[in-house]
Amino acid sequence: MSAYPVSIAFLLLVCGQEIFTAENILIENSQNIDLISSKAKRSEDESFRIVQDITNGGAKANFMKNVESANDILTKLIMNEKGFNTKPAAAPTSPKSGKYQPTWESIDARPLPAWYDQAKVGIFIHWGVFSVPSFKTEWFWKNWVPGNPNSSVTRFMEKNYPPGFTYQDFAKDFTTEFFDPVQWAHILASSGAKYVVLTSKHHEGYTLWPSKYAFSWNSMDVGPKRDLVGELATAVRKLYPDIHFGLYHSLYEWFNPLYINDMKNNFTTNQFVFMKTLPELVELVLNYKPEVIWSDGEWEAPAEYWRSREFLAWLYNDSPVKDTVVVNDRWCNTCLCKHGGYLTCEDRYVPGK
Repeated sequence: MSAYPVSIAFLLLVCGQEIFTAENILIENSQNIDLISSKAKRSEDESFRIVQDITNGGAKANFMKNVESANDILTKLIMNEKGFNTKPAAAPTSPKSGKYQPTWESIDARPLPAWYDQAKVGIFIHWGVFSVPSFKTEWFWKNWVPGNPNSSVTRFMEKNYPPGFTYQDFAKDFTTEFFDPVQWAHILASSGAKYVVLTSKHHEGYTLWPSKYAFSWNSMDVGPKRDLVGELATAVRKLYPDIHFGLYHSLYEWFNPLYINDMKNNFTTNQFVFMKTLPELVELVLNYKPEVIWSDGEWEAPAEYWRSREFLAWLYNDSPVKDTVVVNDRWCNTCLCKHGGYLTCEDRYVPGK
């Protein structure tokens, strides 16, 4: 396990029509680069299939012998509030003699892929609907408290937008019309970075890819009408194969009613995890093959709720990035600085202080 990697975080709070630019970057033949997303052609219910496999402690993709469709899975999820598998996790086994097991002892024993320590420097990009108002931080929606005169975000909205304007109304202006993934790839390479992490979904729930699990709240359905994750992944990998592509993903969503309901039930139900978080994570891994998964939004619930250990066991054993992927330590409310891959410990953490 490796702690405290060096990274550079770039918080991009830019308007939907504005992105960063860099001078003296030579962009050649960008029109000839095929930026079609490299998403695998998968059946609609494959993510759900793998989720059921994960939560049952299995690791093979052919476990759907007795389940005919995603609807069957959803029915079981709704009827079984505690999830598919409530038995204690199996005892860990050594990777030399078997697969990683869904326990922290087994998962934490996995060596960090060598490329990550060798990379030294990476770039972290925050980008989303919050870039449209470009005020304060990516926590704009959470800090918008109508009627609270002490909220600077609320005052900003009252001054600049009409009554009745909602956060969702910003999405149509997140046009990303000047987004050129080829230019971004050149900028990343010229910086010397050896990996990049893009925010695929922050706590607001809006996804920068056409997720089947974020209907009408993703970059293909509303806003740019583009697969932003896929375009950047394709450009980086085609132009600079030595740069590793990674993704940030928030486990929770501030205002998702399924999550709110699970929280009211003291996280004894798992509907949000089974119907949103896990299918979404599996979808990202299958379609974009990120070599960094920077998890976040974990702090309110335990690993038993998130099924983090089960997901990580599948990720390390059977996913398409099982040999190269690295993850952080934000997978449950007691995981920080203890469990996962590399250790972030907390935001703006400075080792030794």
